[in-house]
Amino acid sequence: MKVGDDAMIDIENASLEDVHAHTDVMNANIAELIMGLDDVTSGFSKDFDEMRNKTGWESFVGIFAGAKSDSMRQERVRVLHCLAMRPVWKWTPIKRRKI
Repeated sequence: MKVGDDAMIDIENASLEDVHAHTDVMNANIAELIMGLDDVTSGFSKDFDEMRNKTGWESFVGIFAGAKSDSMRQERVRVLHCLAMRPVWKWTPIKRRKI
């Protein structure tokens, strides 16, 4: 058995060596899943860090109207959050409200 194989085992007819091999494969598969999850969560972390910062346009607007710049960023984050929380199979466009 190798990493990524289907980890099925015939429990009734398995020898102790089969059980140890199965355990090793299961541990490797679990480690692979954890590493994949870590990659995904680090990607989300980068996306969330970028969302916290103002875009170039929001910064430019902030020169003239700081409150408007903040409200633009808050609206962008709110819309992205709503999109992220919607189930994919029920996705419909969000109607933006006028400010």
